[in-house]
Amino acid sequence: MTAVPASQTASANGLNTLMRSLGTSSSGAVLGMILTTGVTVFHGAVVPTERAFQIVFVSAFAASLLAATTALLLPSKRRAGAKRTAVGPPR
Repeated sequence: MTAVPASQTASANGLNTLMRSLGTSSSGAVLGMILTTGVTVFHGAVVPTERAFQIVFVSAFAASLLAATTALLLPSKRRAGAKRTAVGPPR
């Protein structure tokens, strides 16, 4: 929240929540699709193959690297001279 002006913290928080929801729902769908496309029969049950799990783990690792890289590129401190004003009633 320190990277945005005080007047825009609600918007930034809303966008963060939206992106987290989209990422959670789409990643579950994509990884479920990968696991169901690579299946085999084991003792009469249909189960994902080892290769399907490998693809899922490599995909998760790649997404983690992308997220970490994005986090490192975010500004860590406010610009010099920018003032943070309090929101809400004075104390």
